[in-house]
Amino acid sequence: MKALFHAPLVTLLIVAGHASPSAQTRLPDPFASARTVLVVHDVDEVRGLAPAGSKPRCLRVLGYHAPGDGGGGDFYWDAASTEDDDGGITLQPTASVGAGRWKRLQDGRSVSVAWFGATPDDASDDHAAIQAAIDHCQEKLEGVGPDFRVVSSLFVPRGAYLVSATLRIKDGVDLFGEDASTTALVHTGTGDLLLVENDDLDEDGVPDPVFHVRVRRLSLQGNGGPQGENAQTRFGIFLFHGIRGCALEDVVVTRCQTGIFLRRCNTARIVGCTVMFCTQNALKWENATAGTISGCRFDVNPGGNHCAFVTFDHTNGEETVGFLVESSSFQGSALAGLYCRDVGNLTVTSCFFENNNRNDAGYAALHLEEVGGQPYDNGEHVVNVVGGFFTPGSGGGNSSRAIYAENVERVNLIGVDVRGLGFQYAIETGPSVKNVNLIGCKFHGRPRSIPPTTAVAEMGSD
Repeated sequence: MKALFHAPLVTLLIVAGHASPSAQTRLPDPFASARTVLVVHDVDEVRGLAPAGSKPRCLRVLGYHAPGDGGGGDFYWDAASTEDDDGGITLQPTASVGAGRWKRLQDGRSVSVAWFGATPDDASDDHAAIQAAIDHCQEKLEGVGPDFRVVSSLFVPRGAYLVSATLRIKDGVDLFGEDASTTALVHTGTGDLLLVENDDLDEDGVPDPVFHVRVRRLSLQGNGGPQGENAQTRFGIFLFHGIRGCALEDVVVTRCQTGIFLRRCNTARIVGCTVMFCTQNALKWENATAGTISGCRFDVNPGGNHCAFVTFDHTNGEETVGFLVESSSFQGSALAGLYCRDVGNLTVTSCFFENNNRNDAGYAALHLEEVGGQPYDNGEHVVNVVGGFFTPGSGGGNSSRAIYAENVERVNLIGVDVRGLGFQYAIETGPSVKNVNLIGCKFHGRPRSIPPTTAVAEMGSD
């Protein structure tokens, strides 16, 4: 027999044959106006209840599948509601064909994927539950765009969650875990693990921009082997057309073909992320005009491509208004550590480059070039490399260079340290570079290759 208790002060006793902890609880509205509150075991029991009448009826649910699994909570009866059952916030009684729904009391808290039935550390597929939670968060937003900062928070509790298909976010969701070391989404299918893309199309059939999506404090694991071999996960995260307020923070991505892929993301922030054991690129960012990479680590397998591949968009008169890469490491690439194409205004500061160009294909650890023939005036574009440490390591190719640059007006190297006999040149520039400034740099005997037509100014460099 189920225990009934009275609001506003109650004592939990025995529920459906299960012992529940004794505790006194002050219940929130509409519990305060209810005559009785029924304690039930799980969500299936909730769907089996359909009160008659319109007076307040309230439930305390001990778990989604079982007591204590994090998916329980307080529900009240809304006799007038005809909303669809979303699997977590609104529940429709099984016998009900008209109005009447159980509604979860949220008290302004973040939504949890556990409320929709996601259970970590087991063999069950949590894709449907997590996607339902994402869909609920997006549906409750009234509007997201350049003038809105409305964000719905979705929490992923500690544990590993198996995901068999792509999780899709459209707009305005802050998806976060407890910590990347304790909370993981583990991909068991093919394609992408997490896709951030607006499914609303403009008049040309192109998806509308994405605003204010954050992913943080999560580990995203592809389905490759320990070193990423044979990965069927294409991208750990694919963010398409992010315009404002999009960020990846404290995210770990492993065992994918490419860890993070951003396309047409004019601005975004990647902060404190680690991407490793990828077979192609750790990071690929196409058509950037501004953005920040800070405090990250990017590694790829020896047979992969670049650690990070960034292209800049100057079509339709757009300029790179400022792109910053700071306090990050680029290690173990087959080609370049950080490869930037069609460079605009770029600052790379306090970064670490090691063991790049393993395929001995002639790439630099920091490789900056223009190959797309985009119509822009390079007379205004400057590359600044401030601080940083470059070493070929034991795996760097003999044709490697620490820094290579072409098709920018000015290259400023300040406090750069280049070490190791594996570098053919400390710096090499193409004939299109008009000015090179070397301030306080240490090249440790490594030669330079700078055309005589390029103006070189040195101060305190060897």
